[in-house]
Amino acid sequence: MLEAAFTGVQIEEEVNRNALLRRLAREAFNLVITDIALPGFNELQLLADIKKIHPLLPLLVLDQRSPLNFAEEVIKAGGDGYLQKDRGLREIVCVVRILMEGKKYSSA
Repeated sequence: MLEAAFTGVQIEEEVNRNALLRRLAREAFNLVITDIALPGFNELQLLADIKKIHPLLPLLVLDQRSPLNFAEEVIKAGGDGYLQKDRGLREIVCVVRILMEGKKYSSA
């Protein structure tokens, strides 16, 4: 999906939090898009853990909750963008561009 919107982009995927953190410690990336609603850990802690490894790496969180309070929590925890999962591909592409310009974004 996103490959068509961005030329020369390579998209990688990891299956869990620990694999993601190990990979980020070894490799450089331009952006992380994540769903943080994963069982077994403090979901906002993932954002802090990523920022410890790469403080300037833009983080976009996709989530299905109501954005009113959670979006603020995401930004406070180190996220750069928050978007509800039900948004379309066009909006995701726009938000990725905003984050790559060094700006923050929230759909709240």
